Amino acid sequence: MITRKVLHKAGFRFAIRPYWEVDIPQVFKAADESRVHVGQWMSWMSEHYSLLHAKEWVRHAISAWNDDKDYEFLIIDQEDGMISGSCGLNEINRKDLVCNLGYWVRASKLNLGAARQAAELLRDFGFNEIGLNRLEIVVATGNEPSQKVAEAVGALYEGIQHQRIRVQDVVHDAKMYALLRDVG
Repeated sequence: MITRKVLHKAGFRFAIRPYWEVDIPQVFKAADESRVHVGQWMSWMSEHYSLLHAKEWVRHAISAWNDDKDYEFLIIDQEDGMISGSCGLNEINRKDLVCNLGYWVRASKLNLGAARQAAELLRDFGFNEIGLNRLEIVVATGNEPSQKVAEAVGALYEGIQHQRIRVQDVVHDAKMYALLRDVG
């Protein structure tokens, strides 16, 4: 089992850490504040998203971690301690050493580097702690902020995947990016 701990890096404003059950109200608050920009790209965020959904998600994240299935983290602003978003490694394929890397940032913490720093910390965790070789970042073609994050962390752009993402019953093409571990 992978140890649950806070991940941070010198010079980074943001750290990431696994979810705790006590986070439920603040997770809901961060998501609720961010309905407009998160909801257009992530299907879980709808007008019906509630405190119960946040509770179910936090419990799922804790359970999935304990079962070594997914590794979901909160993004924490080390200056004020605020939950600033979420990120994680999921859909892990242990045979091929591949997974999905995802992130979102709350509205009041946009444009501060939270997603980029979280993605870099996830990259290091995925390669060094889990032993993965490939971390995929799949971004809807219209989601330019997330594309910029993928590019900023050095992910290799591999092309368009047609009809790859469905959000609120709308199908989007997606750009495929990959972070590759040096296995040479």
